[in-house]
Amino acid sequence: MRRFYLQNEIGERKNLQTRGELFFSSPTGMGFANTNAYAQTGGFFTRTSAEQVQGAIAGELVFGGYTEYRALADWIFSGYELQIVYAPEDDEYIADIDIVSISKGELSRGVLVCPVSISMKTPWYRANAVRIALAPPESDIGWATLPFALPVQLAASGVSSAVSLSPAGHMPAAIRVEVPGELTNPCLTLKDANESVIGKMDLPNVSIPSGGKLIFSTRHGETGVRNGQTDLLGSIDLSNNNFFSVPQGKTSTLILSAANTISALAVVTLYEYFRTV
Repeated sequence: MRRFYLQNEIGERKNLQTRGELFFSSPTGMGFANTNAYAQTGGFFTRTSAEQVQGAIAGELVFGGYTEYRALADWIFSGYELQIVYAPEDDEYIADIDIVSISKGELSRGVLVCPVSISMKTPWYRANAVRIALAPPESDIGWATLPFALPVQLAASGVSSAVSLSPAGHMPAAIRVEVPGELTNPCLTLKDANESVIGKMDLPNVSIPSGGKLIFSTRHGETGVRNGQTDLLGSIDLSNNNFFSVPQGKTSTLILSAANTISALAVVTLYEYFRTV
């Protein structure tokens, strides 16, 4: 049976399959839609533009009573951004959302049935995080393709460490990389199967000390590069495609290089996006 959850940005979840307490019934809007424009020529039509329509989910929240209704309202307005989690089978898919409205009714037959309207701020996505052991040059060199067993060990010492990425999905994937310091002149490069550069985040003259952390993200809502909480945008090379996406359905290579020897546990997270699931 498919399952639904509400989740906030700190990971707290509300189960929407709890009969007698909180149940999400009759969901609609789980597909996709485009707004297309066409040019006609002699009875034939050529698509001239296509825009994705913002997803809108609707249904009914069935509460066990007013206490459960107030508890959810308090949780929604606790100040955190919200997500909906959809698990049709074994996988979980997430979308960032706003709850636009909940129409409160009256208790009937021991339950409170409230129509709900939800606006999606992102497509559905899966976040796959992997840890990569960046080791000194005398260590064995490893090569990995997502998904893979942990940990994976890669060599890094003034040379490049590389990991192969093969995201699924219906759209290019976003990426988030975290590498603990010490790092000198770090650089992240994404190449395609022909060794052509898709994107490059080069930080010359940047040093991240021990205890610091390079954080690079192209995820919607947190695109940027920083040392911990310190913004590094002023150090990037504007001639590069700095905030790159990872092509879906293809294999790309992410390369980390630095001027110093690296011995650390890096975390690479891929966000695979789906128009519908």
